[in-house]
Amino acid sequence: MAFFSSTALPSQLASKTPGGYERAPAPRWVAIVSPLPGGPGQSSPPVVSNLEPPAGSLVRPDTPISFDITDADGFSLIIPMMSLNDFTTPEPVTNNLDGFEPLYQGSTRTAITGGYHYVLRRKGGWTATPRLIIWAVDRVGSVYVN
Repeated sequence: MAFFSSTALPSQLASKTPGGYERAPAPRWVAIVSPLPGGPGQSSPPVVSNLEPPAGSLVRPDTPISFDITDADGFSLIIPMMSLNDFTTPEPVTNNLDGFEPLYQGSTRTAITGGYHYVLRRKGGWTATPRLIIWAVDRVGSVYVN
């Protein structure tokens, strides 16, 4: 068994470019969202809730990891990733809203009011301590990065 870890509170890591765009920093991907009337980031950022199992819990290789992500403005980008004992090289779980990567084909994403409910399962199970990492940008440019 391994311990599941996740950041309890979101870190607001967005930065503005000289053109007024919001940039979500990432080791492999950068999301740049065009400003909309009223300016980017004028609403609340996306919210992650109902994380199961809770951070610090023991997980078996076959334990599903689930969470909800919601935002009143809708989403431009959601990229959940898992890091397995190597926090510098996270595995992408999905390619935004288009489908699951091959190692996560047993996972599900279900529409809920204001967002999505994810249940993540990894082919071959969790081979090391899983850590959930989420990058999300809503339609007005607010950023969530944990």
